[in-house]
Amino acid sequence: MELLERDDVLQDLVGLVDRARSGDGHIALLRGEAGIGKTAVARAVARAVAKDARVLWGACDDLLAARPLGPVWDMASADPGLADALRADDQRLVRQALLDVFTRTHRPTVAVFEDVHWADGATLDLLTLVGRRIEDTHTLLLVTFREVLADHPLRVVLGDLPASRVHSHRLRPLSRDAVASLADDPEVTARVFEQTGGNPFLVSALLSDPGQQVPATVRDLMGSLLARLAGKAERLVQLVSVVPGQAELALLDEIDPDLGDSFAAAANLGLLQLVDDAVAFRHELARTAIETGLDERRRRQLHLQVLEAGERLGFDPAQLAHHARLAGDVDAMVRLLPHAARHAAAGHSHREAITQLDALEPHLHLLPLDEQADLHELWATEAVFVTGEGLQHARVAVDLRRQMGDAPGVGAGMVRAARSAWAGGEYGEAADLLEGAVEVLEPVGGQDLALAYAEVARIAAQDDDPDRARSYAEKALVLAPEPSEARALALSTAGVERNLRAYPDGCAMLVEAAHIAESLGLAWMLQRARGNLIQAALDAKDVEHARRLNDAALATVDDDIVTSSYHVIMGGVIDTAAGDYEAAGPVLRDMVDRDTPAAGLQWFAEVAVAELLVRSGDAGAGPAVVRLWDRVCGVGQVPGRAWVGTLMAQYHWVFRQRDDPSTQRNLEILEETVERGGQWVVADHALWLWLDGHLDAIPDRAAPPVRWLGDGDWERTADWFAERGVPFEQAVALSLGDTDAQLEGLRIAQRIGARALAARLRDGLRADGATGIPRGPRAATRESPLGLTPRQGDVLTLLADGMSNANIAERLFLSVRTVENHVSAILAKLDVATRDEAVDVAAAAGDVG
Repeated sequence: MELLERDDVLQDLVGLVDRARSGDGHIALLRGEAGIGKTAVARAVARAVAKDARVLWGACDDLLAARPLGPVWDMASADPGLADALRADDQRLVRQALLDVFTRTHRPTVAVFEDVHWADGATLDLLTLVGRRIEDTHTLLLVTFREVLADHPLRVVLGDLPASRVHSHRLRPLSRDAVASLADDPEVTARVFEQTGGNPFLVSALLSDPGQQVPATVRDLMGSLLARLAGKAERLVQLVSVVPGQAELALLDEIDPDLGDSFAAAANLGLLQLVDDAVAFRHELARTAIETGLDERRRRQLHLQVLEAGERLGFDPAQLAHHARLAGDVDAMVRLLPHAARHAAAGHSHREAITQLDALEPHLHLLPLDEQADLHELWATEAVFVTGEGLQHARVAVDLRRQMGDAPGVGAGMVRAARSAWAGGEYGEAADLLEGAVEVLEPVGGQDLALAYAEVARIAAQDDDPDRARSYAEKALVLAPEPSEARALALSTAGVERNLRAYPDGCAMLVEAAHIAESLGLAWMLQRARGNLIQAALDAKDVEHARRLNDAALATVDDDIVTSSYHVIMGGVIDTAAGDYEAAGPVLRDMVDRDTPAAGLQWFAEVAVAELLVRSGDAGAGPAVVRLWDRVCGVGQVPGRAWVGTLMAQYHWVFRQRDDPSTQRNLEILEETVERGGQWVVADHALWLWLDGHLDAIPDRAAPPVRWLGDGDWERTADWFAERGVPFEQAVALSLGDTDAQLEGLRIAQRIGARALAARLRDGLRADGATGIPRGPRAATRESPLGLTPRQGDVLTLLADGMSNANIAERLFLSVRTVENHVSAILAKLDVATRDEAVDVAAAAGDVG
């Protein structure tokens, strides 16, 4: 059918390919209902640029559990380097190989990821990571998908893509006029338009035989076409219908070498088409309509034929598992599903691994005990990524090991169960499991015991018990071979504890832990070591060093979206510390609004948002802090007591809530902090309680700059904070000085948007009789004709100079992620879709030269 009412979309997409030629990569999103023409538009773009551009095409199929990196495997047929990376089973190599394809030639590339609403987790992660780096490539990343529900993981990917690089098109149904141009008969036009709502696929199908009655459903339509076939032609159509995506010619030949002879009859009716070396329906709607029209017995027979032939041909494990399940072949499921689950897990397709294990569960008892235990352990590990809860499966694995009399396996299983418990927020359960693991493993010794000791040390450190943490970390280091997971974990904990006493003395241990984790492919451990390095720098107010470390980690993260999300949240925390609330706000709020799989990650995001609200003076600060406070006081073992206690004390001082009844409990938490915490943990907690008059003096264990403040040397403290780029604390220190210092503190608070702090300073100055007190909105914001903030103005000016996000980040000493957030805010504020439009609007308003 002729491509109608899509000219604007085609023009935009072809234009993006032209821009990609000069290294200006973009992402195009094509969305809409089934049959709306997403694939037709994508193919039209491919045809339009075929002479000058390279086209890579990969599709996601409607399998019960998707193929890990299925679209990339499709693309690999056109690129040997990509195929080699996929066979190496290394996510970093796959990502780098894809980026190499996108950047290694000035000839533009169009990379089509089709039907990503069916994508596996690894593909979605890859789209996120590659999408963040699309700007400096020669590629248009063209992604097609149907609209998805709010809780679909694709929504997270779309939210993570850099807004300044994304062009989104929602395809609409054809108008009545468009249908009329195809039908050439007013009566047929009215009937077809009413029945189809202008859906191009349905319009095309119905108009293929204008004389036929309009069926009630697509299924009826396909059934009427199928009824015109007989014998092997009918069997061919039915067989292809049970194969999502397309059926390879080799598969059809393996099942029946004569089936291909019937292709012409099905093609003439518009049912099937030849795509390279495969046969496919002209649209997925047609395939599913035929498949669902089959009776159950016939459907199972066809799936069994595909399964048996696919095994002989060495099909992808996810494909074989799909057909085994739909064939109802229990023996095949028991044989194939464990392999499919492990294959998905190895490819970081965690949801797909869980799907395979869920399907296997009724038949697990048919496997040997040791394999049952292995699969439950795998299940527990994957559940941490998908739901944050894998404890029940870890417990089952321990019970199975116990039945087998496998003491080392029981101990190691209890360590894994403790990790699942911790990830699910069951902190007390985690501690009990580790205690049991140590008891079981101490008579055995070896690496498993070293790992148990290292886990005990980790949990002790996170529960603010430094002596226990140091003791068990040392025990682990004595036993742990080098390199090993146990050694990396113990070094990470020991490094944290040393940094708490004397930053940066523990950083060398953390760097060594990161090297070990990276060499062994331990993504979780690598994130922990990197995160501890960043947190140590941030605690010591070494903000720019923390930013550089976090940017480097975010640029190279290659495990999964959970790890990436941690560094995104940390970026927001760093922006908050640097006083850039405009950049921190959208990032942190977005992370809290998501259904984050890891309880610890969700907690981190919630506390980070609450701190942002307090510092920016937002009216929502009180309820946010109180919610966190109630959780800390209501649960026995919750990491972050000191952080929330600090936040509560800061809120009380900034918002002038001195007589809050929670203060007495907070003073008790401070005693724990002084006894166990590092110098900056103590300093940050004590500062606000001291400022509010609840402490007579700053504790001796606090970091020197805060002790200087306690000794009355506000000027030295303010200068120290200013040198490290933490303006909120600088303004607080200046608030204790003379009138000129307080005025300077007020100007800083106004500049960064710390409204409650500014109000406190302003009221204090008035009470002292000061004059010339600045008030109202920041002057720089008032002076912007478009209402842009000063930082947004800086970014827009550099956009007008043609700078990329990376170059702007380098010029303004920001992270690329922060620049992306500023660009998104500018586009939203100016109500435009592209950077060029923003520059044009600003130039017309006189906001840029």
